[in-house]
Amino acid sequence: MLVLKILSFAGLILTVIPSFFVFAGIISLEVNKNLMIIGTILWFATSPFWINKEKTNGVQENA
Repeated sequence: MLVLKILSFAGLILTVIPSFFVFAGIISLEVNKNLMIIGTILWFATSPFWINKEKTNGVQENA
């Protein structure tokens, strides 16, 4: 579960941070698009497995 969370947040970072790099002129728009699509795929491939899951010790999270 921890690995999935780390991969999910890496996907979020790949989606948000490159936009600031484009604004600062550090990377090109094409590189930004590629990083954002990788981040989006990574987020949607990993996040459904840990978001809104019930805890196994009997305590349920609020939905």
